Amino acid sequence: MRYLLFLYSLVFLYSCHENKVAEKKDLSQFKWLLGEWMDSTSDGKMIEIWNQIDDSVLVGSSIYMAGTDTIFYEEISMRILNDTIFYIPSIQSQNDGEAVYFALTSADRGEFTFENKMQDFPQKIIYTNPQKDSLVAFIEGPTEKGVHREVFKMRRSSGVK
Repeated sequence: MRYLLFLYSLVFLYSCHENKVAEKKDLSQFKWLLGEWMDSTSDGKMIEIWNQIDDSVLVGSSIYMAGTDTIFYEEISMRILNDTIFYIPSIQSQNDGEAVYFALTSADRGEFTFENKMQDFPQKIIYTNPQKDSLVAFIEGPTEKGVHREVFKMRRSSGVK
């Protein structure tokens, strides 16, 4: 049953695919992500790490820590499936630990938008590279109070430059 739901989701996401998506069907446009990114505030520290497996797969993790306590941990992959680029997060405590697929719907001047309208929150994940060694990510989607957007600003702490 989950396999059928997964296939249905892929077909649905692919059919919603906008024409604005970059024609390039490899992950070279995401090489700037490789390495370690970090943001520290008085509340805690966010770390995101990306590695390349091959031309069609990047893997990453996102960790939010308050002191020595891990508050949030997410495994991420970015991969090409059936000629579509997907951003695929997996959080053990959400969605029964199953991955959620967000299709790349827009890639324009260093801004990459991934969407899954079937997801409750977020429905949209946006990664931007506004300047060298800077990563700004947004998650957004509907809530009871309207559309909500969270912003994550990080700086490169190590890796490919």
